[in-house]
Amino acid sequence: MFLFGHTGLTLAAAATTDFVYSHLKPVPDKNTAVDVRHQHLSFFNMIDSRLLLFGSLLPDIIDKPLGVFLLGGVYRSGRIYSHTLLFLVLLTAVGLLLRWRYKKSWLLVITFGVLTHLVFDSMWRNPVTLFWPLLGFTFPPEQLEDWFNSLLYELLHLPQVYIPEILGVTVFAVLLLWLVKKKRVGSFMKTGRVEPT
Repeated sequence: MFLFGHTGLTLAAAATTDFVYSHLKPVPDKNTAVDVRHQHLSFFNMIDSRLLLFGSLLPDIIDKPLGVFLLGGVYRSGRIYSHTLLFLVLLTAVGLLLRWRYKKSWLLVITFGVLTHLVFDSMWRNPVTLFWPLLGFTFPPEQLEDWFNSLLYELLHLPQVYIPEILGVTVFAVLLLWLVKKKRVGSFMKTGRVEPT
């Protein structure tokens, strides 16, 4: 999966998770003044979507330069350390510590993006990398010759690549149209939040 697949589908996954969560919460008593619709905005609007988007690309931001260019003679793969369950567990642990000790959730938002990246990359199909180093200390090599043309071919010919990209572009188009309609493009760029706080 490429840029728009990872980022757009991660935004959609976060919005869907928030929607489902808000509808699983107990309905407040009719005598209270709590509005369920405003509760629904709380989770997704509290996160900085820019951090979420960054997290959705973080494994590639780290591993592509490292495994393809810097350590290409050793690993010859764009899916190494940051595509492992160990990386996700360490991020989660530090994120939970920050949340517990300092009430800061920014790293957990990034971690959610990393989780979606691993899911959308179907890393369970590559257990040697996913469970590194339990199944060995090396990573399966990839075909790196003519790398750019290979990526272009996948984008144009493989449904498992171009369909997520089209869906991701669609998510961004809908978000952009909504932000333009509500005149919140500038606010979103500054805060990463869809709704004003």
